[in-house]
Amino acid sequence: LRGMTGILGKFKPGLCVEIHSHLVEMDRIVSFLNTLKLFGYETKYVVPRAIDLFGRGSVEDVETRTIDDIVSEKRKECIMAFLKAD
Repeated sequence: LRGMTGILGKFKPGLCVEIHSHLVEMDRIVSFLNTLKLFGYETKYVVPRAIDLFGRGSVEDVETRTIDDIVSEKRKECIMAFLKAD
């Protein structure tokens, strides 16, 4: 993330981020997500992934959770988060 702050600030690309809170310390995830918020990013869609296989699931699995929701819930899970800057 540190290497792309210039790109995030200037171009604000859409991001697709996979978060494995069962493998990475929650403090690191919170720091990462809060940094994205500083650049104006917010989650648009979140897809929980019970099985770590891309493309599994259906449209009914899509959730609308904010960065604050993800941070406060502190679930041990794997999710695919789609973020967009304002």
